[in-house]
Amino acid sequence: MIKVATHKLVSQLAKAHDTKGLFLGMQSVQALPLESMAYVTEAVEGLLSGDEASIYYSSSSTDEFNAFVLKAIYAED
Repeated sequence: MIKVATHKLVSQLAKAHDTKGLFLGMQSVQALPLESMAYVTEAVEGLLSGDEASIYYSSSSTDEFNAFVLKAIYAED
């Protein structure tokens, strides 16, 4: 579930040009394991590494059973 959501987010961000800032929110039922957070951050930072974008992360919990949600807000130049 995490890999699918990350892939969808990265493919949408790849269409943006000159990204200057990104706020990425992650929601899940339980606290995310470090490996899962690392997977998401490495994928996003790998895509935006040449843009010198400021990236901010947030993690929270949700009451939805067996859920993982990525929410992103980004700014372009």
